Amino acid sequence: MRGKYLAVAKEAALRAGRFLMENLGKSEGVIYKGAGHFNPVSAMDTGAERIIVDAVGSAFPQHNIVTEEKGRQLLNLTRPQQRYHLLSHN
Repeated sequence: MRGKYLAVAKEAALRAGRFLMENLGKSEGVIYKGAGHFNPVSAMDTGAERIIVDAVGSAFPQHNIVTEEKGRQLLNLTRPQQRYHLLSHN
């Protein structure tokens, strides 16, 4: 199973990286999380995150996912005993 985790992670990272490179300089809207202007989030951030979440979620639908930008919003709380995977694309 470890090989499948790694293969899915690599493919997701490559797809997210392609998305970021193809859209470099095109992101117009930036919002800030928390107080002040110290934690910017762009459509590029959330787009890359969505690509990764979709890939991992399709390969491992039984797993819950916690991410940097959406946090726990993606959790399926009907399965609280499952593992959580923290995905970050900083």
